[in-house]
Amino acid sequence: FETYAVTAVAVMLLTPTWALAQDSPGSTAPAATDQEKVVAYAQPSVVYLDVTWTAWVFDTFNHAYLNKGNPFILYSSCTGFFVDNTGNIATAGHCVDPAGAVDSFYDTAAQWVYDNHYYRGEFSVAEIRGFAEEDYRIEGEKKSAGGRQFEKGAEVDVEAVWSTSSTEPLYDSSGSLNGEPHDARLVRFLPGDEGDVALLKVEVANTPALPVLDAAIETGTEVTSIGYPAAVMAVSDANLSDPSFKSGTISSVRTNRAYPVYEMSTPMSSGMSGGPT
Repeated sequence: FETYAVTAVAVMLLTPTWALAQDSPGSTAPAATDQEKVVAYAQPSVVYLDVTWTAWVFDTFNHAYLNKGNPFILYSSCTGFFVDNTGNIATAGHCVDPAGAVDSFYDTAAQWVYDNHYYRGEFSVAEIRGFAEEDYRIEGEKKSAGGRQFEKGAEVDVEAVWSTSSTEPLYDSSGSLNGEPHDARLVRFLPGDEGDVALLKVEVANTPALPVLDAAIETGTEVTSIGYPAAVMAVSDANLSDPSFKSGTISSVRTNRAYPVYEMSTPMSSGMSGGPT
């Protein structure tokens, strides 16, 4: 279960103007490349988001909860970045939108029903999935003083992890974490058709923020998109992971309602959603 959209939501960042390195007399050290400068500048601010989804699936036809009354738990991942020094993290709205997880819970429930011979008659997974949206209700737990109650939609919990070093990845070569996971509280999100952006909050001070550029970007501008590709994380040693830096250009600039939409040639993938450009 990965993030729901392959295309990352990009936020244009104000990057510093790099002066040409001046070598001291007799120095043979090569000047840092633009890519190396971007990595050193941005990596401490980029956050890996480990997202856990929890939902109970109620069978309205048989008036019973599937999975023997236990919740189904799914996982996804996204990328975010600090926008100030008080622990506020920007990411994509679809990364934390419970409505987007509903289809995955229907898929998971259909597979469970098939594997556990839930019905007397034999149905294929595809047949079960075909009537799942009509017969099954996805519910998340609503904590209240009156005890456990349920409301429509899945619960989402987010854990944020980031490197505390500008020269080391999320985990160093020995497998030691350059930092520690923190619970991230969802402050607010806008779904895809309203802007696809979200704000999370961790209770950490002096977080390294990336300033956001409040200006128009022209077609042809060279950019670098940063994020944690889910496909790479799945097939590589996660203890050696660091964000990917994908270079490209702005291919076109359009307008959706009141905000600009940038098409980029950077080769982004699932998991990089919410990362900075």
